[in-house]
Amino acid sequence: MSINMAASGVLEDFARHVYSTFKGVINFQLKIPYRRDEIRDGIITLADLVAPKIHVELDKMGYYSITIDAASHGSRHGFFVMASNPAKMKNHIFIDTMIADGWNARDYNNFLSAIVADGCPAQVKGLCHWRRCGALYPGLQTVYIRCVAHLLNLVVKHTADNCAAFAMQINYCKAISKELSKPDTRRALNMRVIHVPDHRWMFFWDLLKWIKEKHPKIYELFNMDDPPESVQILRDMEIDFKDGLPQWLLNFEEILLPIKKLLNYAESDVGCFCYIYPMFQSTIEQLTGIANRPELSSSSKRIADALIANMNEVFDKQGNYALMKFAFGLTPWGRSVIRAELNMHTEYKPDVSLFFQKPIPINAELEIPPRSYTPDHLDEVAEDQL
Repeated sequence: MSINMAASGVLEDFARHVYSTFKGVINFQLKIPYRRDEIRDGIITLADLVAPKIHVELDKMGYYSITIDAASHGSRHGFFVMASNPAKMKNHIFIDTMIADGWNARDYNNFLSAIVADGCPAQVKGLCHWRRCGALYPGLQTVYIRCVAHLLNLVVKHTADNCAAFAMQINYCKAISKELSKPDTRRALNMRVIHVPDHRWMFFWDLLKWIKEKHPKIYELFNMDDPPESVQILRDMEIDFKDGLPQWLLNFEEILLPIKKLLNYAESDVGCFCYIYPMFQSTIEQLTGIANRPELSSSSKRIADALIANMNEVFDKQGNYALMKFAFGLTPWGRSVIRAELNMHTEYKPDVSLFFQKPIPINAELEIPPRSYTPDHLDEVAEDQL
């Protein structure tokens, strides 16, 4: 739940849920207000009251995961922190708050004291195997894992900022959506037109997929004797569907597909943080394969290369890439990969240094332990969401 964007009703329901959860833990009375800022203050007060008792409740849970959401009120910034054991219960049972004045991005990383995942429910499940640590114990080291969906959105945004060819094709997509959405054009098409929300960059792949699926009607529109004005506007921008789908559009959709698949996996019900690392590697490999195709146009090659560079930079600097490798190394699949690489045939305690050297070869032919994920399984999960 986003605290900044949530309506008062959502916050009120959330506050009531937290209140009812701890009603039997500690004796207190809290009137649930109706203004959003009052609800926020009420939740903070509630967290302060239950904090002395919460470690007893968490001891009953054993392993648990921690999720976090940023919150701000005026000049005050901080986090609402919640914990649960996804294997035992559906709802989070704990809420804590960490609010400070004038926090910046560096403070967010330095003052958090937990292994946390922001946003994706899939990441929450992926962290349930970590020992409890962090938000309840001030002063411990902080590890902050950003939402993979946010990271991928940032990758596309950065690419649009520093790659002219990519920015031009994004503008083409925006123009297509805008012009086909005009009333006279929409009536001629007789169908709903995909709209890309502002700052939701990965939706451009959905728009490209929609264009491919609806191409017969768009083709008819561009071949009308008296087409709507929007058709001429697009033609003036050198966007024409009269002779079929433009090659740049097909290339653009193909280039964005691996990133879309990674996004779908991260947001799927079976996705988890510990397998983001091999999925990330697979995405880079697919983009590299596309970029190295000799028949690819020079502009499409520049786009693929720019996406690869920005993915590596964003995930390394803001995605805690080293922790992704470490989390994967603790999984049955990850341990099998390392054992195979080192020619080891017995179980062993992972050596942390192994995870920070060269990339783990995820495409090796290995004997995967039962019920473990494999690259094919991960790919199937991502494709099922398209």
